[in-house]
Amino acid sequence: MKRPTQLTLALSLLTTAALAEGGFYGDPPDATHPWAIHDMNRPQPVRVEPGTFSSQEVPGIPPSDAVVLFGGKAEDIEKWISDKPSGEPTKWEVKDGVLQCVPGSGYIRTKEEFSDCQLHIEWSAPSKVEGNSQGRGNSGVFLMGQVEVQVLDNYNNPSYPDGMASSIYGINPPMANPLRAPGEWQSYDIVFRRPIFKDGKEIDPGYITVFVNGVLTQDHTPLEGGGGHKKRSTPRAFPEMGPLKIQDHGNPVRFRNIWIRPLSQPDHLKKIPMKKREHKVALSPAQLDRFVGSYDHDQGDKPVPFIVIRREGNQLFATVRDKREWALFAQSETEFV
Repeated sequence: MKRPTQLTLALSLLTTAALAEGGFYGDPPDATHPWAIHDMNRPQPVRVEPGTFSSQEVPGIPPSDAVVLFGGKAEDIEKWISDKPSGEPTKWEVKDGVLQCVPGSGYIRTKEEFSDCQLHIEWSAPSKVEGNSQGRGNSGVFLMGQVEVQVLDNYNNPSYPDGMASSIYGINPPMANPLRAPGEWQSYDIVFRRPIFKDGKEIDPGYITVFVNGVLTQDHTPLEGGGGHKKRSTPRAFPEMGPLKIQDHGNPVRFRNIWIRPLSQPDHLKKIPMKKREHKVALSPAQLDRFVGSYDHDQGDKPVPFIVIRREGNQLFATVRDKREWALFAQSETEFV
């Protein structure tokens, strides 16, 4: 027959731990996982009102938390400048609600800078087909001004694979070529994560995921230093922030519906401090020994050990479901977390 103190502790362990942790009933936090499994302390997802999809005739509506970089208004051009060192106003034009490259005027970049992000951008190559390979409907989207996702009219137009539409230029070809015909609108949805370095050592290489017209073409592709023309790049640290750039490659490519959602770092790269545990009351070894033992859970007619408590010095430890051992910290003479 179990002692009442043991039964009290068994109930206290299950209820007090859940309440103290904000409500969870799975494995606790550890050195590499700052949150418990099913931890109610973990931040709730932010509510975002979804946008709408584009048609060929009408661009879609961005989600509610997006930063709109070009939404079709003439004044949206004020969010962009020339990429020349002087930072002068761009000579690109807004015509019929679209942003059009003026060949020979140079790259453009956003005045605002970003880091990790989700980017949506739509583009259209000229309806009149001129040139081939890299000379046909060529432009590029540069995340943080560093990494190019290639824009190129590859509809029935082969080129070197790591320079085709939605390639990470000079690094990785697309997994598929889902482009529509010249003159039609193409959509890019890009998730970008910059490289992370600490003390000169690469902690995370950075990645890009790309969907073209709803088709996955880059699946968490490592950045490998950012890529480049005719020369293999090597891993390198990026700045904390950088502009979005669009390339002038001598073709009058059009753009519309450009918006970006800044993203926070993923949890595994964040430094989330674990909660410090401490004893609120000091209990003697004799007081602690009252709780040492096995707390069974009836499963049919056979008791199954559910919690096993042991003492080491002035510290109790609990093994739950014969899996993971927790250190127990006294909050009163009968309650522990």
